[in-house]
Amino acid sequence: MLEMILKSMQNVEKENIPLSRIEKIVKLINKNKDKDKDITTLELANVLDVADKTIKRDIAKLKEQKRLRRVGSLKSGY
Repeated sequence: MLEMILKSMQNVEKENIPLSRIEKIVKLINKNKDKDKDITTLELANVLDVADKTIKRDIAKLKEQKRLRRVGSLKSGY
């Protein structure tokens, strides 16, 4: 847990380039969608080497921009 927090802090201190990360999130989701496989926020966080909380914030941004939408319920949706 401490490692994830430190990674988040490092991202803030560095040249935080959320746009490129957001584009990577969209590509990874689409890539997995083509394979009929869902990808979790934890998997995205591991691939992009950021905290899962960061991925959740980025997904919220994508939803606000209407570039991503949730289908179904919180429990069984995607």
